[in-house]
Amino acid sequence: MERVIALLYFVAAFPLPESFYDYFRVIVFIGVGFILLNKWVKLNTPHIAFLIGVLIIDNPFIPFYFPIMVWIFLDIIIGAYLIYLSTKFKS
Repeated sequence: MERVIALLYFVAAFPLPESFYDYFRVIVFIGVGFILLNKWVKLNTPHIAFLIGVLIIDNPFIPFYFPIMVWIFLDIIIGAYLIYLSTKFKS
């Protein structure tokens, strides 16, 4: 699951239509929530805090509007983190 969400983050770093990002927020919100619930016992506090931060930033209910370069930077950082998470904490 982490690698699928990471792939979505890497795709989101490219310029895409605005409608993609609406669906992206919903899918990522559900996916990261599922990752958090699924790996809650294995994760330590910094990992949990980072994933909760991702949930807050990418929530579809109250969207944040950052400049495009900030979003690209965040997408790459979060995607790389999720790849790291998938290799460190295998299910």
